[in-house]
Amino acid sequence: MFSSELQRARVCRAFCARARLAELWTDEGPTTEATALVERDGGALSSGERMVILIAWSLWSGCSHVSLGEVFCNLDSTSLTMLGKLMIAGARGSEAVEAWLAEHENCRRNVGHA
Repeated sequence: MFSSELQRARVCRAFCARARLAELWTDEGPTTEATALVERDGGALSSGERMVILIAWSLWSGCSHVSLGEVFCNLDSTSLTMLGKLMIAGARGSEAVEAWLAEHENCRRNVGHA
């Protein structure tokens, strides 16, 4: 699905950016703060933010920290669509994941300049 650890980290950061948590992921992986939040099951994050960080962690580590039911019940429609498109891209390969990244990294840049 991912061509490299860098691509995986970029996916996690793009997903976290949806909840304004992009700073929790670097090109090398999760920050110390991200790790602490996962260890505290999201800590003081809102339910949507918690879901995003747990999904990113699951993508990074390959270990599920969240159930499919939780995803469906707690993600807003935009985040759920984003995740669904990532899953489709993943099924198509790393080039499709790169296209997904281009779309979502560009959206984040454009929002930051609005």
